[in-house]
Amino acid sequence: MPTPTTTSTSTPAPTPTSTPAPTTITPPGTMTVKASLDTNGKAVADVNTNLLHAAILNAKDFAVEISIEGIESAKEIIVNLTGDSIKTALDNNIKQLKIKIGLAIISISTDLLKNDGVTSGNVQLSVSILDSSTMSDEVKEAVGSNPIYDFNLSVDGKKISQFGDNAVTVKLNYTLKLGEDTDQIIIYYINDNGKLEIEKNGKYDAATAQIIFSPAHFSKYAASYNEVSFNDLANVSWAKDSIQALAARSIVKGVGAGSFNPDKLLTRAELITMLMNGFDLIDSNAKTSLSDVKNDTWYYSAIASAQQLGIIKGKSDGSFGINDKITRQDMAVMIYNTGLVVKANLNGNGEIALFTDQSAIATYALQAVTVIQQAGIINGVGNGTFAPRGVATRAQAAVIIWRMLSKVK
Repeated sequence: MPTPTTTSTSTPAPTPTSTPAPTTITPPGTMTVKASLDTNGKAVADVNTNLLHAAILNAKDFAVEISIEGIESAKEIIVNLTGDSIKTALDNNIKQLKIKIGLAIISISTDLLKNDGVTSGNVQLSVSILDSSTMSDEVKEAVGSNPIYDFNLSVDGKKISQFGDNAVTVKLNYTLKLGEDTDQIIIYYINDNGKLEIEKNGKYDAATAQIIFSPAHFSKYAASYNEVSFNDLANVSWAKDSIQALAARSIVKGVGAGSFNPDKLLTRAELITMLMNGFDLIDSNAKTSLSDVKNDTWYYSAIASAQQLGIIKGKSDGSFGINDKITRQDMAVMIYNTGLVVKANLNGNGEIALFTDQSAIATYALQAVTVIQQAGIINGVGNGTFAPRGVATRAQAAVIIWRMLSKVK
């Protein structure tokens, strides 16, 4: 009987499957543009109108973010947006265009473009890295090895020369060096004459390693460290950082020989000058009729500007009291009124601290004291008291001005 044969069957090899490529999810209201870079280091990014329209239609929080790539080695970056895109943004209530170019994030209010009559004009943003060797010795000494940038914004080739309040915000990269105090990182503006000016609203954000500022116009800017110290602050350690931060921005100055004289009692003229200088509110054309404020004095423009803005009113006899010592409650009123003018965020924590001498605060000053105390701008003097009729010192004024500056966007 024949032996049956066994037929073997082979198991087929599994069909290889490819690993799917990771999916890139673009968050709503954002887009990425690849710039073209030439051999001279000039990068041009033309923002695709259709893609930008899609980002606009999907945007949240009334903002659109445009990230520019391929610009790591660029010396000049140009971003072009069509007028049709700007019109679509305005029609869809987009409030802000945020353009990320690696070295900086530039946020532009669409109201700025609308106010300049843009309905169909093409918008161009350009940023160039300048050769610092061509700058003056003053600039080179102040800026050191930090880069200098030339910012420009134009519509149909016409430069926008003035921005208005917070219409443009720049977040500029800055890497802290060993020993640098974050409160003394500042922004320099180099004017058309090559002279340095300080953008007083610059604030360093250690979390993002960027200094944030809101320029009144575009030009040449640089972030740098401006170390200022005084030899008589040991007894006012609570005010030291504020004093040196303001001094780095030329908002306050020393009195000579490395001293600040923090306990010196302030006059009304001195305080209002510090305030108006600190918030860049001085109008050289302002006029005042206050009887004791004479033209050609160091405080005239500050007082005239403050009166024009409603920060001060003067006394019942028609004077300002330039040489009178400033009381703490009057200081609170001036600070509060300044905060209203610059649209500072004066929201508090909802907790009102009643001072033991609350009843001694004048009626005209009570709201100001309450609001800025809630906002963390002013405190008492110890033992639960406010001392409304006590005289303010240079150190006290420096602290509250620096705190108020931190409340401004």
